[in-house]
Amino acid sequence: MGDIYKYPSDSDFRAYYSTTQAVLLDFGVPCTLLLCVLGTLLFKKNKNKLIQYIGAALATVNSLLRFVPCTCVLLTPVFTGKTHVEDEYETGQFLCQMTGNNFLLYIPALVSEAITLLCMIVILRDAKKKNVQHVALYTFVSLSVFCIGMVIAFIMDEHFRINWNAM
Repeated sequence: MGDIYKYPSDSDFRAYYSTTQAVLLDFGVPCTLLLCVLGTLLFKKNKNKLIQYIGAALATVNSLLRFVPCTCVLLTPVFTGKTHVEDEYETGQFLCQMTGNNFLLYIPALVSEAITLLCMIVILRDAKKKNVQHVALYTFVSLSVFCIGMVIAFIMDEHFRINWNAM
């Protein structure tokens, strides 16, 4: 999410949005993590194979939607010395401003990473227990669909902006 009438390629894409408390009102991250956990539970607890596959797909895609950006948030400063801004990073900035504790900067990204990693591990572990065939193929297809979807989303975000008015 960025500023109105700005594109992700603009250097000031999040200039206003980053300075507002609206960062904490963005429910994208909690919804994605909730869908990740819900999908994992559907896969783990349901006996119906179709529901299990739907749950696994839901968990995998939503895990990747948070895991990839949070990995960038955590590793980009290590390798480049620059920050990579995502919702979790901005939430961490806001928590630092509110508390004066810089330790909190990367906590939201670490929490998202932990939840998504746990869900992915549970799905892969239970896939072996349930004798799911073609786990490698499922993983490859999930990653491929995710990557293709991200490219399409980036193109759409760059060329077809929905300019919502901020609160």
